[in-house]
Amino acid sequence: MQQGGAAIRPARADLHPFFESGEFVTADFFAMFGTSFRAGGGWTAEQDQERARVVVLNAELDRKLFGDSTAIGQTVRSDNTDFRVIGVLNDWHPQPRFYGQPGYRTFGNADQFFLPLETALELKFSFKGNLSCWSSGGDSRTSNKCTWLQYWVELDTPGEVAAYQRYLANYWRDQQANGRFPRKNAAPHLYGLMAWLAHWQVIPANLSMQMWLAIGFLIVCMLSVVALLLANLMRRSGEISVRRALGARRRDIFMQFGVESAVVGVAGGSLGLIIAQIGLWSIRERPDGYAQLANMDVAMLISTVVLAIIVSVLAGVLPAWRACQVPPALYLRVQ
Repeated sequence: MQQGGAAIRPARADLHPFFESGEFVTADFFAMFGTSFRAGGGWTAEQDQERARVVVLNAELDRKLFGDSTAIGQTVRSDNTDFRVIGVLNDWHPQPRFYGQPGYRTFGNADQFFLPLETALELKFSFKGNLSCWSSGGDSRTSNKCTWLQYWVELDTPGEVAAYQRYLANYWRDQQANGRFPRKNAAPHLYGLMAWLAHWQVIPANLSMQMWLAIGFLIVCMLSVVALLLANLMRRSGEISVRRALGARRRDIFMQFGVESAVVGVAGGSLGLIIAQIGLWSIRERPDGYAQLANMDVAMLISTVVLAIIVSVLAGVLPAWRACQVPPALYLRVQ
């Protein structure tokens, strides 16, 4: 596979030609990466070899070109070549683009079309990404002195991983014997997906540090809430004793402090949401690609308030329990 782009010429009179980014891949791409299809499907390995003029669209481009009508079987004209639509994906937009070359559109817009790699090579479509050569002359894309393709393989067991690692090592030694790969100490490495993303630092290391700082801040806040509620208990011990003497049950006292803790959680969660939105806005102002992902959706908003209530109620369990254990006679005698 390799990433690239193409000029799209819509059949609709109300749309001007535009440029879109996509991927040139072999047939196994869709099964390997678990893409879900809204309609149709991918092409076959035979169509790869035949350099078939077929295309799979992402849902966004499908809506843009065909609206609500069925795209399957329709024709898309790209770089002066007609392609038959055989599949439409379900708004496939992974963030980061883990399957793409690191450093190029890692975050942001999704790939809007997928074409057979051999077809794109034959038509000399515009490729993008890393191209490394150690000789000159000829077409760099077909030269045996250049590397530019991405290879992904799905391995299910440690045995398969070890066997494939040996295959890569043997291939490298064989190619060196034939004059390729002149660097002597550049033995091939086989990365798992997460190790690959970590190797290229797709997710900055300071984000993990920020996450642990946030968790630590949450723990400090919980301890502060416990301390404040305990201080409130000590200040109101006389009041609690009078209520107990007048017939209030322990569970009534426990419920009172539990409700107070929940109210504190609602107030704190609401204030925290305002502060969080300000913080997210400041992150989105950063030039980093991942910064645009700093948004709070409805599910996160609701879960934040629920978490604030749960945390405050849990923090109030100890003070509420201590309040239930206050001996009324002791404080009434003092009063």
